[in-house]
Amino acid sequence: MSAISISSPGLDLNSTSTVSNKIELGSLRSVGVHVVSVSGTHTTHVLTLQLSPDYGVNWVDTTTTVTGSGKYVSSNTCFATHARVKCSTAQGAAAVCDVYIFASDNE
Repeated sequence: MSAISISSPGLDLNSTSTVSNKIELGSLRSVGVHVVSVSGTHTTHVLTLQLSPDYGVNWVDTTTTVTGSGKYVSSNTCFATHARVKCSTAQGAAAVCDVYIFASDNE
């Protein structure tokens, strides 16, 4: 089994333009997101998995979202070149989270 991961520590939850580091998927087709920790003023933050079919030029929101800390979500059988996470719901000025994005050939 092949697998890769990337971390985005200190992701700002105060702006809906905030995105995580991107991960290159290569031939991997299963993508997961794990919110490791959240701090600051936050109650309803939503992180949305985004996929890019064209090497990070254009990004498409998926229906895969995660809220809260310690949460994990996955999206199987994706056909994209890259993945990242976007903050979809802005929170308080001091809200940040640590996110890991990982991919594998496990379906």
